[in-house]
Amino acid sequence: MKVIRHHPLVGVGLGSQPKASQAVLEEGGPPSLFVSHTTPLTVLAELGIVGLFLYAALLLGAAKALLRAFRLENAFGLALASVFAALFVHSLFYSGSSRIP
Repeated sequence: MKVIRHHPLVGVGLGSQPKASQAVLEEGGPPSLFVSHTTPLTVLAELGIVGLFLYAALLLGAAKALLRAFRLENAFGLALASVFAALFVHSLFYSGSSRIP
């Protein structure tokens, strides 16, 4: 959250969140220890409010496409929406880092 407060509008740049978090918190260890654990927070830290707005627009566009698929073919649209919802919820809790102890 400190990275977001220091760079609210455009963020710190793609892929720079771990390094920026390490610099702001001034704690020891490699940048891999400072990886964000949620996609929305990572987007906000790396791309700022502009990026978060674009991320929300992407989600809204996907929701509209899923609704259209559901209207055309109920079972297929429901299956797609279920998979999309699972991926979205997964992105809220998984950092994607492959840190090896």
